Amino acid sequence: HGDEESLREELAQLRAAAAAARREENEARDKVAKAEKDSHAKDKLLQELLAAARGGSGVPGEALDQLREDLQLMFHIKAKNYEARQQLDEREQKLASIQQELRVAQAHGLEDEVAAAKADAKLKAQEWCRVSADTLGEVTSLQEEAKNLIAQTTETQSSITRYQRECSDIEEKQRHLEREAQQLEAQIDQLKFKRAEVEQQIEDCRSRLCPPQELEANRNNLRSSVDEMNLQLKESRQELVALEQKKAAASQSRLVTVHSAVLAPGFAPLRGPSEADGTSGWLLWRLRQALAVGQVSGLALLLGENKTGDGRLSPQEFTRAVQRLSLFGCHPLAIEQLFQDLSDGLVVEGRVSALDLVLALPLQRRPSEPPEAEVRDALDALVWACRRHGRIERDIRNRFLACLGRPDADFALEASSLCGALGVEGRFAETLGRSLETRREEFLMDMPSWVSPSPAVRVSILLRFLRDLAACRDVLSPRLDCERLDLEAFVEASSSVLGPRWCRQEFEEVALLSEAAPPASTILTAVDGARLVRAAIAGRLQADFPEVAKAASPEAIEQLEKAAKARPRRSGATPQTPAEAAAGIASAGEIAPGEVQSALEEPPSAPPVAAPVPAPIPATVAVAAAAESSASPAKKGSGEDAEGEESYVEDEFDEEDPEDDFDDDFDEEEEEEEDEN
Repeated sequence: HGDEESLREELAQLRAAAAAARREENEARDKVAKAEKDSHAKDKLLQELLAAARGGSGVPGEALDQLREDLQLMFHIKAKNYEARQQLDEREQKLASIQQELRVAQAHGLEDEVAAAKADAKLKAQEWCRVSADTLGEVTSLQEEAKNLIAQTTETQSSITRYQRECSDIEEKQRHLEREAQQLEAQIDQLKFKRAEVEQQIEDCRSRLCPPQELEANRNNLRSSVDEMNLQLKESRQELVALEQKKAAASQSRLVTVHSAVLAPGFAPLRGPSEADGTSGWLLWRLRQALAVGQVSGLALLLGENKTGDGRLSPQEFTRAVQRLSLFGCHPLAIEQLFQDLSDGLVVEGRVSALDLVLALPLQRRPSEPPEAEVRDALDALVWACRRHGRIERDIRNRFLACLGRPDADFALEASSLCGALGVEGRFAETLGRSLETRREEFLMDMPSWVSPSPAVRVSILLRFLRDLAACRDVLSPRLDCERLDLEAFVEASSSVLGPRWCRQEFEEVALLSEAAPPASTILTAVDGARLVRAAIAGRLQADFPEVAKAASPEAIEQLEKAAKARPRRSGATPQTPAEAAAGIASAGEIAPGEVQSALEEPPSAPPVAAPVPAPIPATVAVAAAAESSASPAKKGSGEDAEGEESYVEDEFDEEDPEDDFDDDFDEEEEEEEDEN
């Protein structure tokens, strides 16, 4: 009884677990059905989108077709899975219905049927035992016979396999022999065809073969015709030599004549009032410059195409002669138009005199030049753009010289390419190209000179300016604190405070590095003074000039920070004598205590940081200042050693005279100053 109860409890638990599992299974089935419906709808939408999709410029069509095939295969697999799941659901429903029928059936009836089935099975087993006992001997004999038959069958199958293998080898040999026979038959056919061709060629040769007498006659006829042609050629050469001799004698005896119109005052090679600016005028101007640059004799060039030797060229000869120079814009139609536009004194009876044309070339006016103001603006824009991009003056001049040395150079295209690379406006490019082609060497002489310092030198100049600005911030910062400060105003304000130790080129380099953005044009017109003032504050260099802060050395940044944190210099007059400067006494105003040592160490030519009150200077100081000022332009003009040059403001922040010592001795020096006063 105890086992039965425990089994019943376990059965109840299993039934409860089965019911819970069925509920979970039903819920999962519902979720799967919903997900499949949603997936089916999305698959249809994806199929429509994929059918209407078009490949992009960088996507190959094969990749898109492969994607479509993969998606179709995925849809097919999904459909099969859906059908299999439906069949599984149907079978599970059948199984559930069968289980339901089994639950409905009565237990007693089933037990009776089971008992009857067991009794029937016992009877069948007893009958089987009786039958098996009777047939055991027969079965044993039959098994022996079956074993013998199996052995015979195995031996027969091995023989059959061996025979089949031999048959396969024989068939393979037969196929090989058949292929060789076919190849031999094909070779026989080819040989027969070649034999027929050879026989046909033999027949043709026999039919074309002439008798020896006829061949000898033909050879004699050919020899006679060749002799006649040689005789004619010899006579023609003699005639040509005679003509050349006559031509040379005529050229030696002929007097050189020039048309009178060429020597007349105001003669122009071309007709028309605006002959210089037209297509013919430009082509004649380029012809003149090409002869001068290439050092080619124009007379030899023209006479080289003169076939008659009379010194006068036809339009075709003139075209060939001009095309030999490979001028820009030298196409046949333009040369033909030039021939038609030549003056009447150069063209007589449809032929141009080579000598008259060469003599008239210097009389051709140059094409009209752009206005001087436009050329000056274009050159300024080019120079500022070169300085902004770090282009060296020598490279630009060499590029222009190379352009002048090529007859086929397109000056407008060269100027446009250069200006496009430097960011110069297109209107300036057109002006530069036209002025370079018309003025040529004069254009290079009028082009301003400039110096392009290295990036390290430009960074050094900017840091030195920021140190001086930090030292004089009380005086200079209010004058520079403007987002768009005119260049001239910037140079005037900076030079008036920092003095002659700074040259204009250094101020312009600072202006380029702090250019107001965006500039109004390619010419530098505005400086971001407020940016400079902010960068002179301690800790602001990285924010306002990140590239400069990255390229600067730690020592230079440390000096800038020290100058920004130090007490600014006050405006005052120059000390009377070195002794008064050492004692900290000035004739007008006050000097900071830190300036006592720097007044003795810095060169005498260093002016005060603000506009000083005029005061007498000792003779020794004046002589030293004159020597310093005479040597300083050589240092400042190059701009290359700006990093090594020491500013008069930096002397205040030398390590031998730190700011801490100034603060410690400030009270004592102030009392001594009051006593001396």
